[in-house]
Amino acid sequence: MNFITPSPGDVVEVFIPNDYDMHNSGYSGEVEKLCDRLNLNPSQWCEIHRSPFVPPTHFPPWLPFQSQIQIRTLLAYFVDISSCGYLLRPTFFQTLWRLATLSKTTQPPTVAEKGVGTMELLETCASKEMAPFIYGIVMNGGSSLCYPRLIDMLNVFPFVKIPIERLLEVSGPLRPRRFSVSDYTLDDSSAEKRLRSIQLCLRRVDVIGVKSDNVGNDEVNAACILAEKLRAAALHRGSMNGGNCNGTTPFLFKGHVSHPLCTFGSRPHPLPMFVGTKMFGTTLFARGLKEAIMPFMTQTAASTTLPLLILVGAGTGIAPLVCAVHELVRYRQGGAGCKTQIPNCWVVYGARNFAELVYHRKLQEALELNAISRYDVSISRSSSEGYFKYVTDVLDAHSEELRGALLERGARLFALWTGGTFEIITATVGK
Repeated sequence: MNFITPSPGDVVEVFIPNDYDMHNSGYSGEVEKLCDRLNLNPSQWCEIHRSPFVPPTHFPPWLPFQSQIQIRTLLAYFVDISSCGYLLRPTFFQTLWRLATLSKTTQPPTVAEKGVGTMELLETCASKEMAPFIYGIVMNGGSSLCYPRLIDMLNVFPFVKIPIERLLEVSGPLRPRRFSVSDYTLDDSSAEKRLRSIQLCLRRVDVIGVKSDNVGNDEVNAACILAEKLRAAALHRGSMNGGNCNGTTPFLFKGHVSHPLCTFGSRPHPLPMFVGTKMFGTTLFARGLKEAIMPFMTQTAASTTLPLLILVGAGTGIAPLVCAVHELVRYRQGGAGCKTQIPNCWVVYGARNFAELVYHRKLQEALELNAISRYDVSISRSSSEGYFKYVTDVLDAHSEELRGALLERGARLFALWTGGTFEIITATVGK
């Protein structure tokens, strides 16, 4: 099997280091700014040892243990300083609170006075009683009220002094991110037709557009105050770093929601990007999806009706399914398929609004080409009539047809979105 060419459902691994001064040019990247905040010399050498108090599984195998490494390199390539996932958890606030109380007596009086209000906020966020509620409010069911980076958190609580060895224990390791391939092109000039480009689908969040309500009980008020402070820190950092590729909005969070790929080409100081394809053809999902579309790409009698293939995706989860549709379109456009063959592929695509239906036109074209036989859309945050709200509503509306196709006629269903996919499908089919 040739793993150079991706199949529908395949994923690539993308690794981009944290923003830092690669060429010792005097540029102050996020790594250098974090070092300044931690009172560290980024050019200083250090050596990493495993802590006996941290489970061995916490450490990824690629960490350079017991070898000399510059702090700049350590923070640029091995420590996650860009994501907000671990920063908003109660355990991180509890760590900050312990460090703050330990260093409070050694702080200059002016610093202690300046941090009185935020000390109270930090104590509230770290309390065992309120921390879980605050975390839930800030996360807001997947639409977080703020998307801080590590330096934003330290700027909001400037009185906390984190030793670098403690920082490594509470932070997460910088890992490659996996993205599903939504399309690709091949280099026709080479005999092997090697991979030339791949298309990915990412979500981008603008922190300036995130709002919260300040009215509520103590937990809600504390969560909103925290979110406002962290958003303000992110906005200030963004305004200091310049604009994005469109020159319009510099306030893009680049962590778990908006990957650095979103603004990679617009960086004033380029960083390396590493793309891995070793997972091509290795996942059960990719192998199953490739097997499912093969009958549609094999010449059969015009009167043959193939078992129904159902592709259900919402948001960025549509990417691998769109890759399957692109394969069907290429086969159809290549003239190899029988023009009168009955297509039997149903695509259900969900998004929050019409602007996020990024593949809508592509799927309409696939329907016009008879590469797919049916196409339904759901829009969760729109007042427009004539559309289902969620992809599950589409499935529920056709539950009888869906159940019969899956249980009696050999249909296959592939679904990708967050929020209990298989439980909902099981409930729909079981009605």
